[in-house]
Amino acid sequence: MQFLRLVTERILLSLLTLLLVSLIIFLMLEILPGDVASRILGRDATPETLAALRLRLHLDEPAFVRYGEWLGHLVTGRLGNSLVSDRPIADVLGQRMLRESVRVRAVRRSRRMCESRLRDCDDCLSSALTRRLER
Repeated sequence: MQFLRLVTERILLSLLTLLLVSLIIFLMLEILPGDVASRILGRDATPETLAALRLRLHLDEPAFVRYGEWLGHLVTGRLGNSLVSDRPIADVLGQRMLRESVRVRAVRRSRRMCESRLRDCDDCLSSALTRRLER
């Protein structure tokens, strides 16, 4: 029972930490000079394109409302679209996680092979050393 309580406390503390870190990052981005639309589009952006992007990103709403909506979407799994590729973020993350899992499996397989070769080499060296010491 105590173990279950400890695990529950750790999970809740982890979630609280993630919430605080996301809030700090959000606030740090909010206090940067200029707005997100001008940072994305650059200095050569026209007022019309800036206005359109601000509307698309809901930059006309207060910061606490945008953070609350972002958090709600995160909890429900609606991560939105990438600003770079305009594809759903869940798809982008899914593809990258699949690639990384393949890489991790390949690295683990290579590591196991190297470890077995090293063990064989160690066995060979130790038996050679033993034979040499016996002479």
